[in-house]
Amino acid sequence: MGAITDLLKSERGILALALIAAATVLCGLHQMTTDQWTTVVQWVFVTYAAAKTITGAAQIVTSSQKPNSDRLDALFQAVVSHLGSHLSPPPPPTVATAAAAAAQPPPPAAPAPPPASPPPPPVPVTIVPGAHP
Repeated sequence: MGAITDLLKSERGILALALIAAATVLCGLHQMTTDQWTTVVQWVFVTYAAAKTITGAAQIVTSSQKPNSDRLDALFQAVVSHLGSHLSPPPPPTVATAAAAAAQPPPPAAPAPPPASPPPPPVPVTIVPGAHP
């Protein structure tokens, strides 16, 4: 029930409901097809949702309260240092690692596919001039 009262309290919500009601009346008077009504209602909903999202994002950005900003800075610094330490190239191989790699047996080869069967022999065809099937 709170969402409906919020919708009726906002100018944007009242305008959306008015547009939907107008489209419904036009559809009822056969001035608009049901496909057109569906398109109008979808566009009204998308526009309403987009405007509400943009308004909410603008309120978040412009709010003077910045809760947990210190924690966010610490988290950001931790992520940056973690990525910095793990994005460096691996150390170059040494003689010991090269010898260990050479001592490992090669991986087993995949089994060979079975031999293909020979194609069937051609069927002899006799052509008789003037004969029709």
